[in-house]
Amino acid sequence: MKKLLFIPALLISLLVSVPLLAIERAAVIDMRTAVLATQIANDAFKALEEESEYAGNVEKAKLLQSERQSLAEKLQKDAETLSQEEIADMQRDIQEKSKDLEFIMGKIQAEQNETAEK
Repeated sequence: MKKLLFIPALLISLLVSVPLLAIERAAVIDMRTAVLATQIANDAFKALEEESEYAGNVEKAKLLQSERQSLAEKLQKDAETLSQEEIADMQRDIQEKSKDLEFIMGKIQAEQNETAEK
């Protein structure tokens, strides 16, 4: 009698567990990522990189980042020998370069977003 009750219980548990296994294998698709991975999107971004304004902004960003990094390293290295005024000037220059870099990066990001939306 116990065997007769065990078999239906086993079948029911198998029927319930199969859909649960299927749920574990469900995938979530990010359509934006999928679209941006297409050849058309790659071509659009390559064209963007070749535009003079975009390329100029990228170069400005790299230059500003490099200058900011150099100033920060020099400030850290020479802080003990610099006057308070020199330290303040260098810190001001670093802040200005950071603001300029943030502005240029915003322009670059806007151009990338515009290209992605096309």
